[in-house]
Amino acid sequence: MPFDSLVHKTTLDENTSPPLYPVLENSDSVDRNSNLSPYREKFVENWKNLIDLEHQIELEKAKKYQTTSTTGNIEQLETQKKEASLSLQSTLSASDGITAEVIENCTDTLKKEIVAQGVDIGKFNDLIRLKNTVHGNEKEFLFGIIEVLKKESALGIIEERKQTAAVKTELLRIQKTVEGDKKKSKSSKYTLSSSLEELQERNETLKNSLEKAQNRITELERNLQTTLATEQQLQSLLKKKEETNVVIETEGQENIAKLEGEKVELIRRLQTAEQQTKKAVETTQQLQKKIKDLEDEYEKVILENRNTNKKLKDITTRNNTLEEEVGKLISRLQKQESDIQNLEDRVKNYKKLQVQFIETDDNNDSRPIGDESEDISNFVGGIIDSTLPTDKSLHYELEVEQTGDFDQTVEDLRNQIELLNKTVGYLQQENQKLSNKINMGVTHDEDSTTSAPQQWGGSTTPQAIPPTASTSQGLPSHTNSKAHVTDPDEEEAIKKMSKFVTNPIVKAIGDLFSREDKKEIPTYKGKSTDKLITEWLKGAEHVARNNDWNDDQKIRLFSDRLKGEAFEWHENYAEEEGDNLNYPDWKEAIITRFQDKVDLATLENKFSKLKQKPEENCRAFQRKTFNPIIFPI
Repeated sequence: MPFDSLVHKTTLDENTSPPLYPVLENSDSVDRNSNLSPYREKFVENWKNLIDLEHQIELEKAKKYQTTSTTGNIEQLETQKKEASLSLQSTLSASDGITAEVIENCTDTLKKEIVAQGVDIGKFNDLIRLKNTVHGNEKEFLFGIIEVLKKESALGIIEERKQTAAVKTELLRIQKTVEGDKKKSKSSKYTLSSSLEELQERNETLKNSLEKAQNRITELERNLQTTLATEQQLQSLLKKKEETNVVIETEGQENIAKLEGEKVELIRRLQTAEQQTKKAVETTQQLQKKIKDLEDEYEKVILENRNTNKKLKDITTRNNTLEEEVGKLISRLQKQESDIQNLEDRVKNYKKLQVQFIETDDNNDSRPIGDESEDISNFVGGIIDSTLPTDKSLHYELEVEQTGDFDQTVEDLRNQIELLNKTVGYLQQENQKLSNKINMGVTHDEDSTTSAPQQWGGSTTPQAIPPTASTSQGLPSHTNSKAHVTDPDEEEAIKKMSKFVTNPIVKAIGDLFSREDKKEIPTYKGKSTDKLITEWLKGAEHVARNNDWNDDQKIRLFSDRLKGEAFEWHENYAEEEGDNLNYPDWKEAIITRFQDKVDLATLENKFSKLKQKPEENCRAFQRKTFNPIIFPI
């Protein structure tokens, strides 16, 4: 069992702890020649070493200025202290074979050591009695005795070291004082000799100064006599000066009176000049104001001239644009007339084929049903082959519409042509009038310019329509239309005028501005290098929303941005649909036609799964198969 194991298990309180100053008696001493002599000597050696290290640490910490070297010394001493403490603890460790005799010998040795240190021996008996009453634990008593002795000796040695250090410090101070006194005595000796020399020099200087002072006194006496004579002369001059001052004051008062009169006259002239200046300033301000007004009027005139020139340029541009539109309308009319002529020829052929079909049907009633159906199919195929490949809408009309519907369609087309002819004629007249006005240098006032959007309503730009367009042809304005609706004939005339003149012009002018806006839409050629058709339609519809286009304008303006294969598809599709052309179907058809490879693969899968039903004839299955919504042709 280790010697110091019980130290960590048992704690000492104020009743069981030994006194700080133990008392040793001679009766308790034993022979010093015991088995503890080597341990005691080693313990004392380590103990003294530890005390020296603690003293050195205290001295280092007591220094006024703590430098890096001081801190390093303290750390080094702390390390040495830990090593010395470990060595001291190792000397205190004892084996379990300690007997009562060994403890008694150790006690005697400690008592003698305490007596040797000069501690009162009378208090040691209390320490012995306390040792016998603390749980009978001699090892703990021995450890407590050692700690007490170590602390007592450490305190004594530290105190002695402090006193020694203080004595050394005082000795150094006294030595420094003595050396300083010696230096002062030497310096005072040199000071006395130098002071004596200075006194001699000062004595000579004073003698010289005394001689100079006597000479100066003699000069001052001479100067005093001269000054007295000068004073008499100055007094006489002062009297003359007073007399002269009296004369000058008299003349000055006269001059002041004259100057006061001149001052009053100058003040009067100054006030008159200020009034004239004030009037001149007011006149100048009025002139500046007039000049500013004239400058503003001049700027307005310049601005009006610029606006007039700009309006003339705009009118010229619109004139050219209207001429181009008139040319396009004329070409379109010619194309429609040729289309109508083709439709009339096709209707005549259709009537002939219908009569031939009826006669053939009457002559072949006795044929078998199978042969009859085969002949009918061949006859219908011949009719289909006789039509143009691009007129696919006629195939459907032959199956579902009668001849009267074609007549009505032709009549409607003729009415539209007449309406377009009237519109072209009116636009040509307006173009001629605008040209005449440009040549004559006609300008427009602000009222007519601002009233143009209310009369026409086709554009948000004030210069979009010539302001004289309504008045030159007698068209009703926004205000006059309310004043002339009382007469039924006039109301009917206004309606016809709006239908055949106003509305077409508004539509044509709206198309002119829409043609500028449609340039924001990129062209689409239907090639694989172009963007997807869905993305192109998305951008085009964004432009249409910003300009409030309807479905008809969308088809017309979107198709103007189609090129190449996409434009050819649009022409074929428009001819197929005819009057049934609408934007939702057109959008679905163009997406179906120009889909990407993924969508086409999906449609091919649908086409492979498409089968003819038992109750479905061949013609119906053919229409379903080649429906552009299901599979693009």
